[in-house]
Amino acid sequence: PISPIRQWVPELIRTPKLIFKCFLGGMIIALITVPPSMAYCSMVDFPVKFGLNSNTVALVVYSIFGTSKQMSIGPLAM
Repeated sequence: PISPIRQWVPELIRTPKLIFKCFLGGMIIALITVPPSMAYCSMVDFPVKFGLNSNTVALVVYSIFGTSKQMSIGPLAM
C-alpha cells in the first residue's frame, strides 16, 4: 500500500487552495487538543511542555503514517 503522505502531498501541490484549508484545519485541531493535553500534565505535576510536545509529535506522526482522515489524536475521548 502507498504511504498516506504520498497521496495527499501531490494533491496539495496541484491545488494550492487546499493549503489554506489544511492550515485552518490544523489550527482548529490545535485549539481543541493542545489545552487539555497541557492541563492534564499540570494536574499530575509534569512540566506543561510535555503535554504540548506529546500532542504535537503525535499529530505530526499520524499525519505522515495514518490512514484515516477522521481521526483525532490526543487526550480527548471523541
